This record gives sequence, structure tokens and C-alpha cells, in this order.
Amino acid sequence: MDQYIKLVFLLLNFDQLTIHKAFICASGVSLEKGVSDYSLEEATTRKKMIEIATHTYLMVDHSKFERDVFVHIAPLSAFDTIITDEQLEDATYETYVDAGVSLHRAT
Repeated sequence: MDQYIKLVFLLLNFDQLTIHKAFICASGVSLEKGVSDYSLEEATTRKKMIEIATHTYLMVDHSKFERDVFVHIAPLSAFDTIITDEQLEDATYETYVDAGVSLHRAT
């Protein structure tokens, strides 16, 4: 219960923060469902960060694509760019880029 009190306190005070660039991680990314995670607490915090940040970047490795897990965080349109590793398959990369997603494979 104590962890939930801390989360509520944190969320109530988020509006006092100025966040220019938010780098968000997640456990699942899909074109249909967007970005998701397993933890309700982390998803709630990430949602709030996305709301108040000027720019948002999603950082996920190739294994997170085409996965939809427990808690929805945001649609892909909430992110300026998705950054992933070079192991992302070309077909998946092309599918996301063709759908209008700004996707960058780091080398």
C-alpha cells in the first residue's frame, strides 16, 4: 500500500516539472495497440511523463515489436521517434516506416 501512496504523491506533483525530452522504455510495441508495459505503476508514471514532455522518444529493442502486454501506455503517435537496435528485422522496420512512424535503428 505504501508504494501506491508514493505513486499518487508523485503523480500529483508531476505538473510542477518541466521536461523537455522524455526517453521512455516499454515491454510492448504494436501498430494496432501502441505502447504497453507489464507494470501498472510504471505505465502510469510514463503516461504522465509523455503528457508533460515537450519531446518524447521511445527506446525499445527489437524483441518488443509486435507485442501487446498488460497495460496500455500510449499510441505510437505520442512519440516523436522510436529508437531501436539494429537487430530489428527489415520487414518490421519497413512496416512501421510505411505506417508513418519515425523509427531509427541505432548502430
